[in-house]
Amino acid sequence: MHPTVSFILPVQNNIEFLMEQINAVFKFSERYQGFCELIIVSDLPENGVFNLIWLTIKLNKITHPHVRARIIRYASHVEIEELVKTGLKNALGEKIVIAANTPQIGNVADEWDGFTKRDITVVRFLFEENVLKNLA
Repeated sequence: MHPTVSFILPVQNNIEFLMEQINAVFKFSERYQGFCELIIVSDLPENGVFNLIWLTIKLNKITHPHVRARIIRYASHVEIEELVKTGLKNALGEKIVIAANTPQIGNVADEWDGFTKRDITVVRFLFEENVLKNLA
């Protein structure tokens, strides 16, 4: 049995390659036999970028209905560490991949003391091929 995998994507103003990262998770699920989920945690206001995130998820769900995708939104600005903690609290996966290119995220992952021990990896982008190969 394959372990469940949760991908956490904290989004503030770092929208670099955002749609590509979302697409990469759905593409990964084609090759992976276990459960996958994507959790996007954001403090973005209701704007074009947020609508583009929704549209990208909806289009991918047409061909990949088995992937769980959630968007958790904050009404006001919070620090990136809080976005990651919220993602970790809501993740179901035994393996967790956090996509953030901020050095302090590694500290949040190291200090995380959730209910169970989980394998947490912090990467810059979700479409990095070596990360996805290690999961599969």
